[in-house]
Order: sequence, then structure tokens, then C-alpha cells
Amino acid sequence: MIHTHSSPFTTIMNLLSASSHPLRGLTGALLLSLALPVARSHAEQPPAILPSPTPTPEPSPEKLTRKEAARLFHKAVNLQQGIGDTPDPVKARELYFRAARAGDPRAMQNLGVMLLAGAGVPADPAEGYRWIRSGADAGDPKALFSCSLLLRQGVGTAKDPSLASKMMQRSADLGYVPALVSVADDSLSGENGMTKDPKRAAELLLRAAQAGHDGAALRLSDLYKNGTGFPKDPAKSDEWLATAARLGNSPAQFLYAHKMMVLKGPSASYPWIKLAKDAGYVPVIGMYYEITALMTPDQISHGDKEAAAIKAAYPPLAQ
Repeated sequence: MIHTHSSPFTTIMNLLSASSHPLRGLTGALLLSLALPVARSHAEQPPAILPSPTPTPEPSPEKLTRKEAARLFHKAVNLQQGIGDTPDPVKARELYFRAARAGDPRAMQNLGVMLLAGAGVPADPAEGYRWIRSGADAGDPKALFSCSLLLRQGVGTAKDPSLASKMMQRSADLGYVPALVSVADDSLSGENGMTKDPKRAAELLLRAAQAGHDGAALRLSDLYKNGTGFPKDPAKSDEWLATAARLGNSPAQFLYAHKMMVLKGPSASYPWIKLAKDAGYVPVIGMYYEITALMTPDQISHGDKEAAAIKAAYPPLAQ
């Protein structure tokens, strides 16, 4: 589970409520993975993995330096997400376009997502794919990941499972955490062009979990518990379950609350149940009321403070 709280994802989901929308067929997981990332600096990008079958973007008529294009990108992110000002998707789209034409691959990715979603511009899946593909060919890990998903489902372009697999692997090679998890999943199942390889899957999930991916941490707990890809190790299984719970994974918080209830009682269990309940995880509701019935008001108050401290210490992983 990747925590995505930014407005672009909400915008995409709202637009999809119309059955005629071009992206109606996309799965929730794909939409979640395509939500715009927060602004981040990026290192020198490697060359494209394959030549693009689509025309490269026209050169910008502006003579923008790389730093100037990067500033436009960051300003567009702030406008898109409403950071420091009222959200303005139209202006954000204009700035992304200028930065993308100046060669910023992150702007290409974000502009492509806006075109896919119809945010600040009429929806145009084909043009959205073209811009995301340009970012992928420039070596942007996020764009490689997004392009892979679009190629798998044939959104804005023809389906190409082979190229999709290569792009996903390239994104993982560059360390993009969602791609590490995706390739790990495919290595466990042997799907999407990947050879079944539990050991490789375990290694990739370990990298993702160490980077702060809560879902990868929970899966690691299962792998150590069952001896898949790693030797069985109950202690490490428990450690990764606790890590997943701290990172905000609601199912892990539920499981860890049960463990704490058995080992230490209601007060130790309560903060984890509180966190899962506040996140809207329905299966914890019954346990929440059972535990609070066994606690004093002071214990509940103390548990609320513990839960708040855990949440503050482990903010969501931004992608």
C-alpha cells in the first residue's frame, strides 16, 4: 500500500465516475500508481531503454536552462497540489508543458498524467501516453513505471506486454520503490513476463521495505514466516510485522494489535487498533470497542498520545 493523499488522485477518481471517460477501464491500483508525485530533485538520467515509437516533443521556443525548467516543475507541483496557494490545475498544466518542452522528464510524466485524467485540460489518453513515454525514454523512473502500466493495459497506446516488462524492470533497476514491489510480485507469481523466483522477489521486497514501503514490509513478514525466498525466521517475521505497522499499514496494525493483546494486554494493543481505525480499516472496529471496554479513560488518553506519536514519527512514503 502506497499512501497517496494528494488531490490529483482524487481528481482522477472523480472523473472516472462518468462511464464515458476514456480511463473508465483502469484499475484502482493503476490509478493510484499514476497519482502525481511530490516534487523531488533528480539525478542525471540514463539514456532511454528503447527508442520511442512516437515523435519526441518539439523543442521549447524558450531558452530555459535545466535549473529554470526544474523551478517551473516545482512551481507546477505546488499549483497542482494547492501548496501555498489555491489549486490551479490549468496553470499547473501550462507550467508542466513549458518544463516538459525544455526537457524535464518529471514534467513530462506529470503532464502526461494530467492529460490522461483530464485535469486542467481535456482528457487525451494518446497524448498523455506520448508525454509519459517521452519521460520514460529520458530515463525517469516514475515515468518508466507509469508507462509500463499503460502498456500492460493498452491505455493511450497498443498493449505491449514485452516492452511493459522491460520498462518495469528498468524502473526497478533505478530504485523506484513501487517498481521494486511490482517486479517482486511478478517474480513471486511468475506473471507479466517474469520468471518465478522467490529469492529474487524476497531481495526486492527487502529493498522496498528498507526504503519505507509498508506493504513490502508486511509481505516480508509473511516470507520469513513461511520460509519463502528466505529461511524461516519467526523473529524476523515479527520484526517486519512491527515495521509494517509503524509505517502505517492497517492490516499489519491489526495483526500486531492482536499480538500485543496476547503478550502485553489491552494498553499495549490499543495504539495500533486506534491507528488502523482512524485510517478507516473496517475489520478493526469490533476489536476497538472490545479493547476500550477493558481500559480506563486515562489509559485510552495515553494510548491516543502513543498512536499520534507513532504516526508523526513515520510519515507516509512519498512517491
